[in-house]
Amino acid sequence: MIALQSDCLLFQLASGESIPCSAETISFEITGNSGGLLEPEMLHHAAASVFHYFKSELRRETVTVGEFALALEKVLRGLGLVIRAGGIEPQPPDA
Repeated sequence: MIALQSDCLLFQLASGESIPCSAETISFEITGNSGGLLEPEMLHHAAASVFHYFKSELRRETVTVGEFALALEKVLRGLGLVIRAGGIEPQPPDA
């Protein structure tokens, strides 16, 4: 087995394949007419925070794409956004 670089996590795809990624190489595609509500820099920082959580706090080397997506959704919810299949919607203040 090849050693994983210290700044990488293995992202396990639904197919079972694993892809090494660093926080800088993670990318997202926002589709729909709500993509303008989320600044790319804010998404990058949120994803980097989730990456750090799995890598440093939980000391994980492998994470599924689903686990990462759920954690990122939780972070974005904390920032007042809700991601849905139809796009991004501002979260009501009382939610």
